[in-house]
Amino acid sequence: MASRFDLTGQVAIVTGGGAGIGRRLALGLAAEGAGVTVVDISPEQAEHVAAEIETAGGNGLPIAADVTNPADVARLVEETVARFGTVDILINNAGGGKGYGLTVDLSLTEWQATLDLTLTSAFLCAQQSGRVMIAQRRGRIINIASVYGLVGHDPTLYDPLPDGEYPESLAYVTAKGGVVSMTRALAIYWARHNIQVNAIAPGMVRTERLAHTISPDTWDRLSARTPMGRPADPDDLVGAAIYLASDACRYVTGQVLSVDGGWTAW
Repeated sequence: MASRFDLTGQVAIVTGGGAGIGRRLALGLAAEGAGVTVVDISPEQAEHVAAEIETAGGNGLPIAADVTNPADVARLVEETVARFGTVDILINNAGGGKGYGLTVDLSLTEWQATLDLTLTSAFLCAQQSGRVMIAQRRGRIINIASVYGLVGHDPTLYDPLPDGEYPESLAYVTAKGGVVSMTRALAIYWARHNIQVNAIAPGMVRTERLAHTISPDTWDRLSARTPMGRPADPDDLVGAAIYLASDACRYVTGQVLSVDGGWTAW
């Protein structure tokens, strides 16, 4: 009897798949048998992860794309269908923010760039992939949200700014809250097409990039705030993604699975 978590024959798109969380998710889905399109703005990083998948015996397709650009998003879906024949799974992982500082100093450019990269990109990829999924009457969309889309952001956990104020993240928090709301709305709209739409809300994840940009003192404060006493490793998210991508979640939709070490249990 095949495992309910087996993804053999499925086709996945992972945005922001060239590094960090996206890389681990792409490798994890491929290990369960999925063909994976690795999407990243960096061609080199997308190619590297796709090569890792191929070396391990899987099927990987690297695509360099700006997921805030509608033409790029249409192209990446078209190239995925041309290579694999379909799209079964979409993981909207691309995201990030600018304008970490006081809200009164946040520029409109920083605000818009953060919403575009984190929220608009997820909309564009869901829209284009959704057309394929609706036509075939099946699909699963997994949006990577954040605990900061569910609960308030405490700036005092982070290092203060030079003037002694603590950095705020209004644009990022707002964008991740939008990802949560979009998840629930799409789950309702597309349930009739047999498409499940869910989200994963990680706590603080110690990616290679953040490991070098966040101070040791901040990591200590974040760990102390987390009931399990440590930040997440990207691998901690893989099991949740496989579950939400698999037949095991066929009656689960519109949900946000917090993978946060207990952060939102406070």
